[in-house]
Amino acid sequence: MQSAASDFGIMNKHDLFEFIASGGLEDLSFINSKEYRISSEIPLPVCDAYQFTSGFTIGYIAFFHSNVHATWVIKSFHRSRDEGKTTMALAIEKAGLALLEIL
Repeated sequence: MQSAASDFGIMNKHDLFEFIASGGLEDLSFINSKEYRISSEIPLPVCDAYQFTSGFTIGYIAFFHSNVHATWVIKSFHRSRDEGKTTMALAIEKAGLALLEIL
């Protein structure tokens, strides 16, 4: 939650779930699936990671299903650490898409 607050201004779990449910994870791009080796569950849960955009911010989310607790767990939610498009490149791309929709 600390990185969700500092990177996206999301202060609590309810707001995070609302952000996700309302389409805040734009342009989802699958990164990978890996066993979550830090887990004490057997078998190890598989954690899926995605990159997304939110406005002009590139984000990262990783989650897994806990069989022990029978619930989905968000492992990571923060600004992407990968070198991606710059804010200016995203702005130009979004402006171009908006212009195409108008035409």
